[in-house]
Amino acid sequence: MTNGLILLEFPEEFETERLMIRSPFWGDGAELNAAIQESIKELRPWMPWA
Repeated sequence: MTNGLILLEFPEEFETERLMIRSPFWGDGAELNAAIQESIKELRPWMPWA
């Protein structure tokens, strides 16, 4: 019995012609923060706490 848990395999990253999504790595913080600061006006409607 699985106690209601379903374990699915999920890739650590996937990529299309225009987009790459991956798990974060140590050291990503500075670049991520810069991207957030650059896009904060566009992000706020989706993240009201920002």
